[in-house]
Amino acid sequence: MSAADVERRIEQFIARYTPALLSHLPEARRMLCAEFPRGFELVFDNYNALVFGVSPTQLTSDSFLSIAAYPRWVTLFCLRGIAFLTREQS
Repeated sequence: MSAADVERRIEQFIARYTPALLSHLPEARRMLCAEFPRGFELVFDNYNALVFGVSPTQLTSDSFLSIAAYPRWVTLFCLRGIAFLTREQS
């Protein structure tokens, strides 16, 4: 599947959400990708949310951060906990 085909499918998923949410989700996705430009963006359309995850590989199990779009809000998830994102002080 080409990148354009993937984007079209994502747009179809996003179109099911409210206009208010639509004003935030694309920007949240851009910010997530901008913070991790060499990461893989993984997309999941599950039963109650559209999820965009970031992973160093194409494996779902390696994802470490995601945004989930629910019908009325967007949530940021740290999949390995907050300690994973902090640096140890020396």
